[in-house]
Amino acid sequence: MLFGSALEPAQLQWAFHPGTLCRDLPAPSLQCPQLLVDRPEEGSGAGLSCAALMLLNAQSLMVNQAVAAAAGALLQRLLIAADLRLFATYLDLAAGSQKSLYTTPEAVSRFAKPARPDCGIAHD
Repeated sequence: MLFGSALEPAQLQWAFHPGTLCRDLPAPSLQCPQLLVDRPEEGSGAGLSCAALMLLNAQSLMVNQAVAAAAGALLQRLLIAADLRLFATYLDLAAGSQKSLYTTPEAVSRFAKPARPDCGIAHD
């Protein structure tokens, strides 16, 4: 789950200026540029039906429940508690792990550099 709306790295230069309030977060396309690239089986020349694509991209039976739980927690922090302090959460069900990127000047500044082909989780 990725939050943010800054489409260009330069927009993040002053994300925390002035003060400690974050004004801009990197858009999902900056955090994970590969989300914008079609997989080979998704190309228009593949000729696969939606059902066939669904089977090729088979996902864990539990991914929807895991994402729903994490998204619910994020929405509760954003809308009810009004203290959401992170902008990206990555789930790896195979490894049994979850990692979040917190809204800090250091974390946001990692995306103020030219785009990398990997997701933000590799920016550690």
